[in-house]
Amino acid sequence: MSSLISFFKPVLQIYTSEFRRKIYLEEFIKYAYTSLPFEPDDYNYSLEFSNNLDHIFRTYCYELDKTDAVTIASFISYLGTNGGQCLLETFRKYSESSFFRDKEEAFLHAWYKENSRQFGINSNLRSIEYMLTPIEQHSLHSGLDKFSIDSIKQTQYEVIELLVKWLSTPPGITYLLTCEDLINQEKDKTHEVRKLVRQPEV
Repeated sequence: MSSLISFFKPVLQIYTSEFRRKIYLEEFIKYAYTSLPFEPDDYNYSLEFSNNLDHIFRTYCYELDKTDAVTIASFISYLGTNGGQCLLETFRKYSESSFFRDKEEAFLHAWYKENSRQFGINSNLRSIEYMLTPIEQHSLHSGLDKFSIDSIKQTQYEVIELLVKWLSTPPGITYLLTCEDLINQEKDKTHEVRKLVRQPEV
């Protein structure tokens, strides 16, 4: 799977100003290619998993390919968008509810809610349609054409579901908290730079 690292690029380009998206993706790649063992008592790690990426996708029925790598990068970097932040907030809200058996169930329901098509919102696009199709195919009025929607494979849905499940685990939660800390640090630096720029010359 190490040969896939060069394909961890989202469908939607990450611009310089989008530091949240950049941080989520960079931190995930670091985590994904960290060698095992790692907390074997809690997560049934074994020597058959060479890194965390192997373990996250241990129940995936297929060998990860280039399309899967792009899907992973697209979803992970999506967490840094406004829509992704809404998803994370729904994760938090649902995980605190007594309605769900555990965090995994709560996170999966949150993803189902946020990925539902809501007419009049986000150009009628599902979250998965937004993140996995080029921006030039997004229409403010009509969403996507059927061809673009049909180009999203069933395996891409499964890849994202496995990522959502992983985010609900302690390592996934730790990853999210780490990203939040780094994002806040970047915000602080940006704020300081803006203050310096605004200072009048003496």
